[in-house]
Amino acid sequence: MIRPIQLKDHEAVKEMLEAEGAIEDFPHLLESEGYVEEEEGDIIGFFGYIIWNRIPVLRHFCVKKGYRGIKSTNKLINGYVDIVRKNKFKLMMFMTNETFKKLYEWKFRVKPFKQTNGIYYFLKEV
Repeated sequence: MIRPIQLKDHEAVKEMLEAEGAIEDFPHLLESEGYVEEEEGDIIGFFGYIIWNRIPVLRHFCVKKGYRGIKSTNKLINGYVDIVRKNKFKLMMFMTNETFKKLYEWKFRVKPFKQTNGIYYFLKEV
């Protein structure tokens, strides 16, 4: 079940970020609209997005080690897309490093429109 991040989720999210060597991203995640995927009481992933120029931008995305695979990854990505559609946005944007570049190209059939300092930028009509 995808739901908004709550205070009780912070430790689980921090642990995932620490495992990825990205704990410095935690304050930025709290500034975004954050959501978690919960299965049987275990947080298995999260994503966070911001609104930039009236476009939702996916900035944070993580699936917990041990849960990584198409099913969990799709649930999180589809959760983001559902929120974008529910809020009637016309476009959505993704920012990622090399890790998720191929996933976004495959899932959304788009190529990055820009690459700067190892970050790839994707834009997709909803």
